[in-house]
Amino acid sequence: HDYTDGSSERTMFLARVLIGRTCIGNSSMKVPPEGFDTTTNGGHIFVIYHDAGAYGEYLITYR
Repeated sequence: HDYTDGSSERTMFLARVLIGRTCIGNSSMKVPPEGFDTTTNGGHIFVIYHDAGAYGEYLITYR
């Protein structure tokens, strides 16, 4: 998501994320069920619960 500030410059953050063992989740979950690392909606959204599972690799600036 990017709020506009009047310039045509935009940024995108690209990260590598370890998802481990996944299960279908819902918005009321605070942690994944025991034995799982990540929750998903079935393919497009993954929720990780530990910051150490994400590695910020690039900050891309473009117009």
